[in-house]
Amino acid sequence: CAYDLRIQIVGPSGRTYTAKQSGTGGCSQFGTKTYDVPVTTENASGTWTLVVTDAYRVDTGTLDTWTITV
Repeated sequence: CAYDLRIQIVGPSGRTYTAKQSGTGGCSQFGTKTYDVPVTTENASGTWTLVVTDAYRVDTGTLDTWTITV
């Protein structure tokens, strides 16, 4: 269930942007979801890192792909 996931993006500067807090959103297991994160002060060049944290220990899952458009 995506409801218990926290999704964050770490920009090239090291600053962390939260796209989704755990306990929010729907309980969808499949499909594509788009999150808009205001990163206007971030330099688009460099390494971007996706951090997904599951708030519940007994869950398992797989992230197949992700993309970012800056």
